[in-house]
Amino acid sequence: MRIAPIAGVAALVLVVSSCGKSQDPAAPTASPSPVAQVTPPPTPTPPPAPAPTPDPFPGLAAGPVASVKAYLKSVESSHGSQQFRSPAKDANEVFTLYVGEFVTIDSTQRNRAGQVCRWNRNPVYFWDNFDDMMDVRDSPEPFFFRFLVTKPGFAQVTSKIDGIESNDVKMRAVVRPK
Repeated sequence: MRIAPIAGVAALVLVVSSCGKSQDPAAPTASPSPVAQVTPPPTPTPPPAPAPTPDPFPGLAAGPVASVKAYLKSVESSHGSQQFRSPAKDANEVFTLYVGEFVTIDSTQRNRAGQVCRWNRNPVYFWDNFDDMMDVRDSPEPFFFRFLVTKPGFAQVTSKIDGIESNDVKMRAVVRPK
């Protein structure tokens, strides 16, 4: 009976001595269990400030558009000739044009103070080409209405900017005198 308690003590010593670091140099080293660390929530990055929109009309007075004037900007002897003239109006305010001329009509918008001003929508041109004297051409510039005078006749052109209608530009085409 005395042997049983000694065997129990020996077994206990054996169990206790097996805990901890191994004496075998080839045995892996125990590593500590990772400890959960609290990470602070990320701070949101503020959105970038939008770049200011450049003023599309620098130097122009504020609107709204109160009046629009349409006028003959240029009358070229023949398209591409670079020979321009200023046509005269008759007593009825009708411009005389010659067959073969290339014409550009422009529009200018003004505010109530009479200043050339900003606008919201590009001009829209309307025309009566009673005698088919105008051969209307495309324009890369939205403010220009362009046409070639193809034959004698009468026509008139108006424009509208931001709902404000211009004056009429009345034109009569005749054969160029020799």
